[in-house]
Amino acid sequence: MDITKTISSTNSLRSSTMDSLPMDDAFMASRREEKWLSNLMPLLASTEQRLWMLWERHDFDGELRERRKRTSEELVSNLLEDMVRQEEKMGDKLSEEIRVGRRKVNDMRSQLGLPHFNESAYPPESVRLWRLLDAESKSLAKQLEDLEARVPQLEARLAELRRRLGEERRVIKKEEEVDKENLLSSSSSIYSNPLLPLMEGLRETGERGGGASTDEEKSPVEKECDRVMLCKRVARLEARCVRLTRELEDRKERVRVAQFEIRERTGRIGDAQLLSDVADIISLSIDSLDTILTMQRVERAEQAREVVSFKYREWAEREAFAYDELYLQLHELWDACHIPDRERALPKRFLPEKHSHAEVERARGEVERLTVMREERKAVHEAIEKWTKLWSEKVHFEQETELKAETGVSKYANRAGTLLKAMKRANQLEKVLLPGAAICVQSTGEEYAARHGGEQCRIHGMTPLEYIDFVKAEHAREKEERRAERVAARKAGLAGTTSASNMTKSPWMPGGRSASRLVPTAFSTTRLPTTPYAGGVSSSRVAGLSRAVAASASVLHGGGTMRSPLTPRAPTTPSNMHTPSRSKFTAPSASTHHLLHTPSHNTSVLSGRVRKSFSKGKGMSPKRFLTPILSALSPIASSRRPTASPLSMTSSSGVSSARPSTAASGAAPSPAPYRAVPAPRLGAFATYTRLPPPTSRTPLASSLGTLPRTPRFHL
Repeated sequence: MDITKTISSTNSLRSSTMDSLPMDDAFMASRREEKWLSNLMPLLASTEQRLWMLWERHDFDGELRERRKRTSEELVSNLLEDMVRQEEKMGDKLSEEIRVGRRKVNDMRSQLGLPHFNESAYPPESVRLWRLLDAESKSLAKQLEDLEARVPQLEARLAELRRRLGEERRVIKKEEEVDKENLLSSSSSIYSNPLLPLMEGLRETGERGGGASTDEEKSPVEKECDRVMLCKRVARLEARCVRLTRELEDRKERVRVAQFEIRERTGRIGDAQLLSDVADIISLSIDSLDTILTMQRVERAEQAREVVSFKYREWAEREAFAYDELYLQLHELWDACHIPDRERALPKRFLPEKHSHAEVERARGEVERLTVMREERKAVHEAIEKWTKLWSEKVHFEQETELKAETGVSKYANRAGTLLKAMKRANQLEKVLLPGAAICVQSTGEEYAARHGGEQCRIHGMTPLEYIDFVKAEHAREKEERRAERVAARKAGLAGTTSASNMTKSPWMPGGRSASRLVPTAFSTTRLPTTPYAGGVSSSRVAGLSRAVAASASVLHGGGTMRSPLTPRAPTTPSNMHTPSRSKFTAPSASTHHLLHTPSHNTSVLSGRVRKSFSKGKGMSPKRFLTPILSALSPIASSRRPTASPLSMTSSSGVSSARPSTAASGAAPSPAPYRAVPAPRLGAFATYTRLPPPTSRTPLASSLGTLPRTPRFHL
């Protein structure tokens, strides 16, 4: 029973201790205590029962039993007290280890530049906190060992960077002085600590008791100095390594840029002397560990780059000017030697950033080669040029003939008597001159091949005879294309104007061509050597034609037509319909004007178609009536005519597109100025340019406005 009381008193003490714990911890502790008591109480009760049974069997008296009972109670009490004392010692030791571990962890974290350890999440002086501090201490110790091992590595790296940068001794000495100043400032901060006397006293006591101090027995002041020196020293070494590495990379980049520009520009210039002057800079291996990049060497490389840049600019201007002159000569030689475009590979302009001296030398060599080639092939080229001129003349005749066919003018129109000469010249070109020139080209080409070991003279990449055949084939193809275009245009025009029968078949449009095809083109002004035409018309012929006009008017008046053919009306043909005549006409004389009003019945000048219509008693339109008369009157001129091409598009009859004037007044308008159009180059294919038609200035058109109006009548 006494043992139970002792355990109960111990439990009351523990319950008072649990009252100070938090709610959850107290609950868990009470549960564990109940479990402990539930396991211990049956054991004590069975032990007490067994003791009483032994005492009963051996018949112990009451005094002996009391004495044995007190002895057992003392044994149990001493056991419990010893247990409590051992646990208290263990708790004190645990608290001490937690304090030491906390200080050690915070010290190591300070050396690593980390904040103090956060233990707010753990109960104070608990086993979990002790275990966590122990694990943290081991981890930080490993990091400190790595930090201490980095110091010699950083020092070696710093020495290597200083060697490659070629730093002087004074710079290194200055850095050592800075380190010493930092050490003094750190020491002063340590000695200003108010706990310094206490730490010094502990150090002196330790030295008197145990002799000299080892690394483990250093004073707190020495440990603090070592800690501060290690942390800041590593930081300073790292900062210096970063700074020197950046400076080394900057110098390497400057030298690399200078080397690249020098190497590229000297390669373009091709100056051997300049290349030898900068050879040591170009050959410098900046990535080699043995290369020392001092500031003087870097500045020398940049100065060499400036010199090369100046010479490069001078060279670029000089070579660009020389290349322009060479290219002009080269272009002339290409044309003279008939070099095809695919072989003209040299650039038109010299670009210094793209080309080098090789292009200039190449152009110079090409000029020399083509100059020699031109002299060697001079005979062949002259023969080709002769054939080309004759061929151009032949093509020109064909174009004139084609243009006449387009405008409705007969190709046999003998204006100014030059038709025979033109036809003879064309026949001579076709049958004599061109074949002879081709034979000459062939013979000169064979002679050139015989002199040069069978090498053919090439004209635009072809032999001379192949070139002649090619020109002929191209000409035939172009003629066929133009013919197809004309046929397609004619079909399209006929399909669009099927109802205009009076426009497609009339004396105004020979051959039934549309009026748009009568507009003159650039070929109408082509000038060739011609015989000047100085012919005129006698006054007797003018008088006879004037009487014919008056007689025709009288016949129509007597027949009672709907209206006089001289009465103006809206034109039935386009206003730009005319033949390309360059004749200048003057107003009729007074005698001619008098004859125009003289009645006459002479109809001998009328065409057979008009007389046939009169004989049958049919009506005649004014256009059909006046056409032959105007055709007879158009060649009238005051004095002289301008010279024209032997293949001019104007017919020999001089048909003009003059129509009766629709103006209210009878005054004749002033003649239109002569428009000079430059002639096309001989043999060139002139474009079919439509020119605005000049205003007609015939004597009849000027005088018709003065005739009196007659009433409309029927035949």
